[in-house]
Amino acid sequence: IAETLHKAHLRVDEFQQTWRGKITDVSLPEDILLALQGAEAILQEAVKPYLYASLLHATDVENPKHGMLVQKTQAALTDIQNKLVFLELELLGLSDETLRQLVDGDTLKNYAHYLKKLFLTKPHRLSEREEQMMNDFSLTGADAFTRLFDEELSRKKFCVAIGGETYECPEEEVFNLLYDADREKRKAGADAMTKGLWEDLWRLTYIFNNLAEDKHISDRYEKYTTPE
Repeated sequence: IAETLHKAHLRVDEFQQTWRGKITDVSLPEDILLALQGAEAILQEAVKPYLYASLLHATDVENPKHGMLVQKTQAALTDIQNKLVFLELELLGLSDETLRQLVDGDTLKNYAHYLKKLFLTKPHRLSEREEQMMNDFSLTGADAFTRLFDEELSRKKFCVAIGGETYECPEEEVFNLLYDADREKRKAGADAMTKGLWEDLWRLTYIFNNLAEDKHISDRYEKYTTPE
């Protein structure tokens, strides 16, 4: 993991030196293709430690070493993503005509969907430094509360009453009951889920309120007029 992240940091630093300031209206589509392929290759490798850590953590959320690894790899991935922010901003700095030619041309046809989605964000993007700050703050903001929610429910045991007997089940088993062919089991699953969530209502409400406020703040800075 450490070696993979170290190599990714070296590659992204080299990428910055090669491409920063080089994406302009006079850039050849072939050059922009090379830049996109390079960034894609870096991210594909950089995300692997985080994905591994997340899967490991999912198997045993009680192990603090797993949680620490998730935090470490997520922070490293965010750092690498921050170093690539300039590429998207330079692409969005191209003229509308150049952007249209890139999307419609054959050279970047494999990236046409990505570019179209990227261009939709143009009115909402911030400066490079502001984008990086938003990414960094997400580690202790929305991402942190999302992880807290996932960990709370993964530890939670729900009391399911079926046929006169009561069982303690984890969240995933209760979800399975909600789609069971037996109506009684579906109802038992729904009752258990409702009762279990109600028991943790204060804590879950606090998490959701923080996520909603985080979204409201980011929307304000990014000039989104609706939450959608």
